[in-house]
Amino acid sequence: MANPRTLIVSPSSSSSSSSSSSSSSRSVSASAPPGGASLHRTARVFPSPSSYEFEIKEKGSHLLRLHFYPFVARGYDLSSASFHVSASGFTLLANFTTADPVLKEFVLWIDSDKLVLSFVPAQASSFAFVNAIEVVSAPKDLIGDAAIVPNQLEKFNGVSRQALETLYRINVGGPKVTPFNDTLWRTWVPDNELFVESDSTSKTLSFSGRIAYQKYGASREVAPDNVYSTARVVDGSDSNHNMTWVFPVSSGYKYLIRLHFCDIASLALNQLYFNIYVNGNSGYGDFDLSDAAGHVLASPYYIDFVADADNSGKVIVTIGPSKLSSPSWIHGLLNGVEVMKMNNSIGSLDGDASVVLVTENPVKRGFGEFVRSILCGFAFMSLLGLCGKWGQGFPVASADYLEHVLDAIEMITLFISLNFCKHTQDVFPFGKIVSEDFLWHTRGAKRGEPRGYAFVQYSSKEEAQLAKAKMNGRLACGRPLVVRLASEKQYAESSTPLQAASDPKNPNISGSKVGQSSRSAKIAAIKTS
Repeated sequence: MANPRTLIVSPSSSSSSSSSSSSSSRSVSASAPPGGASLHRTARVFPSPSSYEFEIKEKGSHLLRLHFYPFVARGYDLSSASFHVSASGFTLLANFTTADPVLKEFVLWIDSDKLVLSFVPAQASSFAFVNAIEVVSAPKDLIGDAAIVPNQLEKFNGVSRQALETLYRINVGGPKVTPFNDTLWRTWVPDNELFVESDSTSKTLSFSGRIAYQKYGASREVAPDNVYSTARVVDGSDSNHNMTWVFPVSSGYKYLIRLHFCDIASLALNQLYFNIYVNGNSGYGDFDLSDAAGHVLASPYYIDFVADADNSGKVIVTIGPSKLSSPSWIHGLLNGVEVMKMNNSIGSLDGDASVVLVTENPVKRGFGEFVRSILCGFAFMSLLGLCGKWGQGFPVASADYLEHVLDAIEMITLFISLNFCKHTQDVFPFGKIVSEDFLWHTRGAKRGEPRGYAFVQYSSKEEAQLAKAKMNGRLACGRPLVVRLASEKQYAESSTPLQAASDPKNPNISGSKVGQSSRSAKIAAIKTS
């Protein structure tokens, strides 16, 4: 059995395994406690971007729980807070606000010795808050690396490296399971509100015997006894009906759907066959639970599926009878369900905001927008001046000239933005930056191709490797980011028509600082990022 390490951080307590980078945060307490756990009667408020660093002893999957319990104290109405939360290179929450108590649980793969958890106000006038933080080192078997994709022959690989947000965790056919009865301090709720009653004449079962955990089956850390000791079944008298559960979710994401099974209904082995459907698609046909569970009754087993939400924004799980089943046997069984949202292509669990955008200081973000507006105004006035000269008989400016003017403005905008981001360390929080530059296409970008690339170099191998793993290809200051070591050897020459920022007229001269790679090295780095 695993021995997970749990850290709980609240304003009234501290941990030697965590530290906060904020000097402006404030601890507040509810003057008239609204009830609930004492842990929720205090909170830490962050008027500016702040972060916690947790020491990680063993790399792998970790549970991260964030407690939000809004109240009013010391001039702060926590229900009016609006903020972003990011961790381990992923956006967890964007523009988050809540008027009701809520617990957010995430599963993150951490491959470094620290977990950095950042809170950033969504606007300069807003603030962030949190009541408590839990970091739990998860057992190795909690999240597998592969899952079944319904209606497809190939599996979905790399599940364990995704960021996951727990949306539903239900105890099918049983009562609520509290954290005190779960080795990982999880809560399992009854399935009554999610089960489609009209679709089946199912019945619930409970089991008072011993759950037979097997070496290669589900462990108590995967789900507790109380989940595997209850179930909902379709008995032999209802062989033409299914059992269905409907989970409302957000469209645009993939979901990890874990189904828990434990045969507490059959009188003998090999008397339980059924079909599993996800969103109406076949997930597993003629599933033989006896065979899967090592030919032991009351032995727990689970199956992971990965699927998109359906067109109506739902994940639908259905258990149906198999043709292999006998009329006197049970025709379907389910003990528990977990539904977890998976991060999208930009590493976000909450919308289209990448971690680069949500970690940017809103005050400095406003400064960047101000600079861009000034430069756009300058471009507009320049064009007006050209039009005025044309009206007075001067020759019309050529299209090439106008393009060079726009390129120059583009260059100045990115130069200011990139340097500003570098010196504030908001967008590149992984270590010391030695130098920065950018390249753009001299003959115009192709369709679907970015106009240019930001290029950043770190001073140490560890910093660069972390930045490369978390930041490569994501937007930084408006451009896809490429991260490389300052000490990396130069790459082979390339004919890609990209220019260095410092000399638009000569594509063979780079404006790199000491320690930067040459233009050709940057181009190769872009190709291999």
